[in-house]
Amino acid sequence: FAPVSTGALSRSRDGVLLAPSPAGSLDGGGRPAPAARSSYDLRLVVSRTLYDAGTTVSESPSLAPLAPKARLHVHPLDLDRLGATTGTSLKVSSARASRVLEVEADGRVPRGVAWWPFNQPGSDATDLFDPATGAIDLRVENLT
Repeated sequence: FAPVSTGALSRSRDGVLLAPSPAGSLDGGGRPAPAARSSYDLRLVVSRTLYDAGTTVSESPSLAPLAPKARLHVHPLDLDRLGATTGTSLKVSSARASRVLEVEADGRVPRGVAWWPFNQPGSDATDLFDPATGAIDLRVENLT
């Protein structure tokens, strides 16, 4: 932020004070590129939802019921391949840990991807995450 100074602030009224970073400089701190995904693993995507287990929602009697149950969302064809349906508990393993999670068939999720809505009631799959890697692959196994 060296180019930001009192003089620069007085000359620049549009708020843009820094030049854009060169392409590729925001690559996650030099992490290695993710390995190619195998045909039996699912690439994990984690994101927030509007209603979650945050303080504002969980402490509000009218909002708390809107937070969905914690489930791993997977494309229906991927669940069929595993012999599972919505509500089935599956063993999910990453390079760091294994957990048993309930799954939900979700056609909005691309094939080969597992979506985990972050900070949902009853969800604590943070031990599966490895911030040092560029991507997290999950091996999903049916328990039956």
